[in-house]
Amino acid sequence: MHNSGGESVDLELRLIADPGLSVESPEKLIVRGLRPGESRRVAWTLRASDSRIYGLRLEVSGKFLNASYTAKIPVFSRVLPDSALLEASGVIASSLSGDIAVKLENYAVCFVKNPFGYGPIVVMVRKESKWIPVAVLTSHALLTRIIGRELVEKVYLIPGEVEVGDTQLKFTCVDVDSRGVRWVFESRWKLLNESVESEVNIRSSETSLVSHFSVTMYAGELSFGSSKDEALFPGLEWLVTGENSSSTLDIASPSNLRNAPHPLKVTVPLMAVRKNDVLVAILWNPRYLWDGSHNMVSPEFASPNWIEGQDNHMLRLFVPTVPDWVLENEDEAFK
Repeated sequence: MHNSGGESVDLELRLIADPGLSVESPEKLIVRGLRPGESRRVAWTLRASDSRIYGLRLEVSGKFLNASYTAKIPVFSRVLPDSALLEASGVIASSLSGDIAVKLENYAVCFVKNPFGYGPIVVMVRKESKWIPVAVLTSHALLTRIIGRELVEKVYLIPGEVEVGDTQLKFTCVDVDSRGVRWVFESRWKLLNESVESEVNIRSSETSLVSHFSVTMYAGELSFGSSKDEALFPGLEWLVTGENSSSTLDIASPSNLRNAPHPLKVTVPLMAVRKNDVLVAILWNPRYLWDGSHNMVSPEFASPNWIEGQDNHMLRLFVPTVPDWVLENEDEAFK
């Protein structure tokens, strides 16, 4: 939590979970004396009874704020693809468990079939005769939408339908928000020039406000974690073992922050992490018109992942973009 206002505040937080997802720490927390400019971390422990998408609701109340935040989050029963998938032949491979992959000779993008959809997405590489995970996408995309003045909905999109082509996969799903508005989501993955290209699209049946829509890859998840030999965010970061992105090693605070910069500060549209002989990277087209009119999709980079406090490296692309809708080094729209 961060207080961006001009006065200290006291807040009451209450977390409500769907049946089957128990809140094992107290549902209600009191935050007292949060000073202007101060940040505090608040956490709950949750336990799920089975694998599905659960709803969460966070109610925040205080002198200057009464708001609700909801989230639809996945709980996976399986996170690694079936070993038979990686031995199957063809560019598009599948297994009896329902897993699907876009596969090349030495690496594969695998979509693990869970009861509610195709996710997580696991990037695997072949080292000698063994396949190992090197990166994970926990969902196909993350959407944050604004409903009225007091409700924010966050949805991890994991489609349950797939169309299989010779060299591509098209995943689709429909989500319905609290107003009853339908959101149609598509996620396309195809082989292109010895690489795997992805494109995601979402549209709603009525005019809606979106503060965040992103795709995030966690390099090192399920494998080398937050360690690295090198990481690169051209024009902003070149890191080696033991160095952190956005550190004050070269630039004093607050100018050291460069996790979500103005797009023109990025000299090459690339984010990459290397560990030993494994290189995990995202490249993107800065001229892509993400809404039909505007280009320059915004990147976000954290190595290691200090933003979310995870044992991995965060490589994210998001819209709306910096600086027109989002402040530099943030990832939620302010207008």
